Amino acid sequence: MALSCGFENAAAFARAFRADFDQSPREYRENAKTLRRVDLSRRDTAESYEAWLHQL
Repeated sequence: MALSCGFENAAAFARAFRADFDQSPREYRENAKTLRRVDLSRRDTAESYEAWLHQL
């Protein structure tokens, strides 16, 4: 996926992701599982991620 989005490798994607979201992709996925179960009002995080991917 990282390559198809224009990143050199997965590490470059992870660095860009961390710079924009202050957490690694793995941390985001783990937190997203909790958010889905507990707090569906946190849609801003998911929408920010989606918007960020579309800007690439």
